[in-house]
Amino acid sequence: MLFRDFDLEGRVRVPVGFYLVVLYLCRGYFIWIMSLTHRDDPGLIISLIYPSPSAFYLSMLVGVPGLISYVLFLSKARMVSVVENFLWPICRFLIPISLLIDLSLQGIGLAQAKFLVHWSGPVIFIIGLYLFWYWIGSSRMKRFFSLWLDKSHEQKTTKEKG
Repeated sequence: MLFRDFDLEGRVRVPVGFYLVVLYLCRGYFIWIMSLTHRDDPGLIISLIYPSPSAFYLSMLVGVPGLISYVLFLSKARMVSVVENFLWPICRFLIPISLLIDLSLQGIGLAQAKFLVHWSGPVIFIIGLYLFWYWIGSSRMKRFFSLWLDKSHEQKTTKEKG
């Protein structure tokens, strides 16, 4: 435990990288929500971003671990704590696996198109590589996952306040 892992009130600080990785994995869901706003042809926005419907569905499938981890993050042992205590540590390993799957799907797509794609394709791929490297190498992320559901440090800070 390091002092910079906590704020002034003793709560665990959430690394910005966690938000970025979840946002990156859930980009298919954001595009789907944006496509719902286009009343005439909802599939138009999706077809602009994803070359085929199967690529869009695979992106949605790869984003499921990001959604699960974000829901667990938001609930923080308010729902069924036994399930959360079981799933939260698994998400720490499931997210990099889904990042690898996403990167491999993107790499295959870029190779099939012979890198003759919109400039955003390689940029998104490079961002994904960086986020994967960050997730694997960050000791702060490991501490965040080990401390997030731990209530022992929160009880100490509430006793000190009272």
